[in-house]
Amino acid sequence: MRQLPAACLALAAAATLAACTGSSSGTESPTSGAPTSSSGAPIPHSTIATRWWSNDAASDGSTIDPSDPTAVAGSLKPNRDEYCSMLKQTVDAGKSILPGATANDPRLLASTEAFVAELQAVAPPEVSKQWKTLGDVLVQFVQSGGTSSGSTSTATLTAAATAISNDAKTRCGVDISSSGG
Repeated sequence: MRQLPAACLALAAAATLAACTGSSSGTESPTSGAPTSSSGAPIPHSTIATRWWSNDAASDGSTIDPSDPTAVAGSLKPNRDEYCSMLKQTVDAGKSILPGATANDPRLLASTEAFVAELQAVAPPEVSKQWKTLGDVLVQFVQSGGTSSGSTSTATLTAAATAISNDAKTRCGVDISSSGG
């Protein structure tokens, strides 16, 4: 079993991704009041994931469509203010990937995929390549139930995590290396 390097674990713990709790916010079926997917089918309660972050395309508490968790990212553009806001909201919410990383929780995978895709979409040029590297590894890590971070080298992951963390602290005023839950 390959482990994420310590710098990536600290970043992941601080900046990224816990299983979201169920919520009735988001798109709702007109007959049942239950959230629905983009196809209009009801989303089973056990798979409902909600955002803890907001951006121009989605609001805090909105439902993530488990059949297409990255759909919202397509309407986002690089934006430093939104990027910094999403990082701050994540730290303020105490979100962390590590305590609940399990392939058996579809909410965790949906929220991970949505958050990473949306953060990658709004990431400014200074860190967009690093988020592509780290984000893809974080999704792989959750998909594997916390057992694999793929084939990306430890040096590459550490460099990406360090650049993201330094940029967040310097340009966003957010310390993503020392918080999380």
